[in-house]
Amino acid sequence: MPDGQFGSRYNPEASAPRYIYTKGSEWLKILFDDNEKLIYHYNKSDDGEKIEPTRLYPKVPLQLINGSLGIASGWSNYTPSFKLKDVANNIIQYLTKGTFSPMMPWYRNYLGTLTIDDGKIVCTGKHKYEIGVLTIYDTHIATYRTKLTEYL
Repeated sequence: MPDGQFGSRYNPEASAPRYIYTKGSEWLKILFDDNEKLIYHYNKSDDGEKIEPTRLYPKVPLQLINGSLGIASGWSNYTPSFKLKDVANNIIQYLTKGTFSPMMPWYRNYLGTLTIDDGKIVCTGKHKYEIGVLTIYDTHIATYRTKLTEYL
């Protein structure tokens, strides 16, 4: 577990950007090649200490692993999350055969269902209704539980 608060889909409030001193997990050593440290350029703290590289070069595209959602003037983006194994296999397939296979979006611990219909991702939460009692096990990926609780 990394040291620091990075937010989650259960709580939309990520850590404030002023908290720049965090420590990554051991698995990061697998994701980044130690030999590339030689080409990194580092940001420095006010006292001149190296604090972080200006950019990192992962072995797989993290945009596809983490997914993203954002808007800006004239631009918008939605990239769903995919399994690391599926992304890695697709990279190997492309390098050896020159083709990609379709990938299914994936979110860790998500209890609902994800399907693709007519080229669009359909996300359905999981719930149960019995004799006047609604039990919600999971919501749509883009719905924060705190907002749903406030709504109900």
